[in-house]
Amino acid sequence: MTFFARTAPEEIALIDKIAQRIMADPELSPYANKMTAMIEIILTHCNGTPLALDALLAADPASFWHDITGIARNLDRATGKLGNGFTPRHALH
Repeated sequence: MTFFARTAPEEIALIDKIAQRIMADPELSPYANKMTAMIEIILTHCNGTPLALDALLAADPASFWHDITGIARNLDRATGKLGNGFTPRHALH
C-alpha cells in the first residue's frame, strides 16, 4: 500500500512547477498529463526518496530529464519506492 505523507504547501507549489516544466516538452515527457506527473513526483518524494525539489526544478535539462524519466521508469506505483537501483541526481540521500 502506498503511503502519502503530508506534503507542505511549499512542496506542492514546487511540484506543480516541476510538472509544468515536464509538460512543456511533450516529446520528452514520459507522462500523458500534468496530474500524473505530480502524483509520481509526490509518491517518490514521500515514500523513501526525498527530492531536493528546488534543485530539480532549476536543474540543467540533462539532469532534469535523467531524474524525471528515471522516476517514470523505475517507480513502483504500489509502494512509491524506486527500484532497479535507480537514484535521482536530486535525491536528498
